[in-house]
Amino acid sequence: MHRPSLTWQDGFTADSRRFAGKYLATANRLFEKTGRLWEKTAALTGEVAGGEYKAAPMLGWSAGIYVALAESYQSTI
Repeated sequence: MHRPSLTWQDGFTADSRRFAGKYLATANRLFEKTGRLWEKTAALTGEVAGGEYKAAPMLGWSAGIYVALAESYQSTI
C-alpha cells in the first residue's frame, strides 16, 4: 500500500501540528483506558462519543489516518 510522505514542512501550519498532537494524545489515552482505538471522540471531554450511531472501534480509513499521523508526528519530535 502506498502512503504519501507527510512532513510538517509541506504546508502544514503550527496549528495543524498542534491539532494532530491533541488527536493522537486523546486516541492514545483512550486506548490505554479501553484497550481500543475509537472512531469518534467527544471534542469537549475527550471521551468515547455516541451521537447518531453507537461508538465503534476504529477501522478502515480512520485507522489508516491514525497510523500515518502518528508516523509523521513522531518523526518531528
